[in-house]
Amino acid sequence: MSRLVASGVACVCARGHRVDPTVPNQDDLVLAMCSWGDQGSVALYGVFDGHGPAGHRCAAIARGFLPERIFGDPELLVNPPEVLKAAFSEAQQEMLRQVPADAYSSGTTATVALVLRGGTQSQDTESSKMTAGTTVHTAHVGDSRAILARLSDAANGGKCFIVKELTKDHRPDDEGEAQRIKDAGGHICMGGGKRARVICESVPGHPGFALTRSLGLAIGRDCGISAEPQVVSHQLPADAEALLILGTDGLFEFCGSLPGLLLQSQSPAAKPWAPDQLLESPSCCPDMAYVRIGLEPL
Repeated sequence: MSRLVASGVACVCARGHRVDPTVPNQDDLVLAMCSWGDQGSVALYGVFDGHGPAGHRCAAIARGFLPERIFGDPELLVNPPEVLKAAFSEAQQEMLRQVPADAYSSGTTATVALVLRGGTQSQDTESSKMTAGTTVHTAHVGDSRAILARLSDAANGGKCFIVKELTKDHRPDDEGEAQRIKDAGGHICMGGGKRARVICESVPGHPGFALTRSLGLAIGRDCGISAEPQVVSHQLPADAEALLILGTDGLFEFCGSLPGLLLQSQSPAAKPWAPDQLLESPSCCPDMAYVRIGLEPL
């Protein structure tokens, strides 16, 4: 943990407050880092939020499979977005192979960020030279989020963070996702709590799905529930200071103003905001996984 703090990384994965103490924590996270020598460094961060009776197993499989698959791909520096897409596709197949019954009715969100420090290798050149800067590639299914907050000059002469959302929630109330579900033969209706849900006619009596994309959850494939990730790439110049934050919905939806506290006006190089503070919040009661990465100038 001390090495993580020294690297500007803070993380927490905690079980929420539940009436039934036997219910496992369904959230999970992954941190994986290595150096590419003169080419720079690469790191992979991820958060996972399982759903369904075996969601914790699905999250654990995704957490274990994705880093090995991504770091083992020889095309990692050549075409990171395609590597991420292929890794998610194979993670889905691996889940169905390992735990077919669990992956039928359970699944997990997955939000990963591949951070290349020193640039990326060009696809149209045989040179292995890396350009200066930091590139963040995110891939996600579900409603776990990634945000990038870049330190900038404020109008009052101080500093402030300019926040960019790198992901969008894959839910049936999103217009684009709703249309994709309808095109695949699914239906959208309002469920409990006045939230839209995906209804699959091939599964009579099912209450519907709260997410439109997920790893696992094979029961919903006939009505458009997809394991295909959305991939976004964002380039930062070499002199940029920024924070990269990944979190499950336990952080962004149920912990009140905590994401705002994470983005308090301080240098990303400063001591990371203590993860224990998340657990001390009386309003923060669900399962939660959170990773905060400080990106200093190169």
